[in-house]
Amino acid sequence: GSTALHYAVTHSEVNLANSLLKAAADPSRPDSYGRSAADIAHVHGLLDTAHSTPGLVLTAPKPGSCVESFSCDQLDLRGFIDDYVALKRPVLLRKAYQPRAKQTSESSSSALGGQQPSGLQDFSWSRESLLRHAADARAMVSNIPYASDFGMCESTEVPMTLQEFLAAEGEEGGETSHPRKRPRCSSKPGSGDTTTEDTKERKPYFFVPVDSASQPELAHVLDTELGLTEGGPLPLPAFRQSAASASPWRFQATTVQFSIGDEGSGSPMHFHQDAINILLAGRKRWWLVPPSLAAMSRVHPLDALQAVGSAQDHDLGADCYETAAVFEQEPGDVVYVPDMWGHAVLNLEQDTICASAEFA
Repeated sequence: GSTALHYAVTHSEVNLANSLLKAAADPSRPDSYGRSAADIAHVHGLLDTAHSTPGLVLTAPKPGSCVESFSCDQLDLRGFIDDYVALKRPVLLRKAYQPRAKQTSESSSSALGGQQPSGLQDFSWSRESLLRHAADARAMVSNIPYASDFGMCESTEVPMTLQEFLAAEGEEGGETSHPRKRPRCSSKPGSGDTTTEDTKERKPYFFVPVDSASQPELAHVLDTELGLTEGGPLPLPAFRQSAASASPWRFQATTVQFSIGDEGSGSPMHFHQDAINILLAGRKRWWLVPPSLAAMSRVHPLDALQAVGSAQDHDLGADCYETAAVFEQEPGDVVYVPDMWGHAVLNLEQDTICASAEFA
């Protein structure tokens, strides 16, 4: 099995790994996949060579390392699990999601590969279809997801249905407004509240966890169209078939989320367990950093980017963006975000829609 050194290098925790090496941890000992810690360090860019040598010292991952990208016909399921999920390596799977309208009539598989019933009639990932099938879905809308959970004043969140959110998004030539906006909290010395009248307004984001009890309409849409349901098996793309593609691993979706936002909305730098993110419409820009460089922030990515190189760089988490791998996600692309990897996203088009699932 894996040693502490294997876990340290898998998560790019260079200081911990070097401490273990100084304490005589063996970098050549294989794990259950037959890979040594030195092998894994080499894959993660912590070591120039996979050969174990006396006095081995690992180096920090290079800033802005590229995220590998494949189409599903270039990768089989076993390769995805063994080389990415097991090694906690992010990957961008191009056009891994195929809308049902574009699937052949002979295909009985779901948009992500599993056997599923037929989809909703005349459904597409558009505001019109969402209003027909999930208009009453509700979220606490703010300029970042789960704002109050991240310590922001509760007044920054507004309870809205999806219908209300989309109506507001369409007002004033696409400028989103907040109906029934609550009064702002006052910022009092020593209160720890950083929300003030000078806080910049950013585009609000409809971002909500989905389960059949709290969001029955959205849960039905995601289950029917994607085969995605909380507590159910994780639907994976239809990877290339090969003799070695069979895998004993089966994953469960522990948390399912849905989001829709205008251009300029987004999520700050954060991290969580293994997840897949499926872009259904629009376009997203990602910033991704390994666990050793990750941060949990409530600063909108546009504000963090403006602070890069300033005196507030570190306080606002902007240093994460300086070292991040940056890439764009197009409709149909699926991103695998490994456990504890820091990431922030910015929506680049109106009605950018995505579904995501954390899994174990």
